[in-house]
Amino acid sequence: MSQSDKTFSAACPLPIGQYPHAVMAHGGGGRLMQQLLELLVRPALDNPWLEQRHDSAVLDCGGTRLAFTTDATW
Repeated sequence: MSQSDKTFSAACPLPIGQYPHAVMAHGGGGRLMQQLLELLVRPALDNPWLEQRHDSAVLDCGGTRLAFTTDATW
């Protein structure tokens, strides 16, 4: 096969669609995670803080705004 016959596809190999349960790809921060948040989490927990769609909690503390997140590297 020549170099010109090779094609590259950056598409995700997982089909995007409805799943009966969470799969590992839902935790990857991509399209499936966004679907999970938009279709399941937001409607169930709808509130003004969640509507901000911020990935941390922003708190006023002594005149200073602090952001706390659960993101971590082990």
